[in-house]
Amino acid sequence: MSRGEILAKWAELGARERDAWIATAVMGWRRVSRPGGGGGYIGWQDAEGRVVAIEEDSMTVDSRDYFRPSRDISAAWTVFERFPYIEIARIPGETTTYGVRINGLDGSILAMTQESTFPEAICLAALIAKLTEVSADV
Repeated sequence: MSRGEILAKWAELGARERDAWIATAVMGWRRVSRPGGGGGYIGWQDAEGRVVAIEEDSMTVDSRDYFRPSRDISAAWTVFERFPYIEIARIPGETTTYGVRINGLDGSILAMTQESTFPEAICLAALIAKLTEVSADV
């Protein structure tokens, strides 16, 4: 995908859909549903088959267990750690703007608007880096 296509898709998605896109495209996870006595849960499974995060469940759990990287900095940090080289800067100005560069790719630099958050900047840059890498290899 091109950077423009990624940005357009991101703008169309809600928070939950963005988080699912990050889980599948960047983290390489797949969604799983597990029934249980309390109603079960929907989670994310890694390539080895381990459930590594929770999307939602029918019981009360610690919110830190949820994978919501576009909304939660601790989950965004999990995305951040997938890349060997990442730079982040808060850019001074009238709006809150973050610059994020992943793996030295200039195309991964983001200028976020005042409505956007730091976790969103990390996630969007990760998508740009990951999906433009894939398209460049094809």
